[in-house]
Amino acid sequence: MLEDLTTKSSPLSPDRSSVLLAWALFETGRVHDAAPLLATYGVPPPGLEEPFAALSFPRVFQLKSVVLEKEGRPREAAEAREVLRRLAGK
Repeated sequence: MLEDLTTKSSPLSPDRSSVLLAWALFETGRVHDAAPLLATYGVPPPGLEEPFAALSFPRVFQLKSVVLEKEGRPREAAEAREVLRRLAGK
């Protein structure tokens, strides 16, 4: 169902289905399939929270850091972890 929703929506769609699909792929060991879905991520706009936004933001940065690390891109992975750390207030 998530694959169908993701194919029909824009990468910057407010429904964040691409992040949820990437998370599902990641959790089932399909890390490389998740990578393209995490490449484009729009920052949520201020104001009303979109459905499922709390699930995808800031989780996207944790997923991105793992995918980038597995792709051999440690500097970019560290940057994604730093964004996650700052969003978590640590």
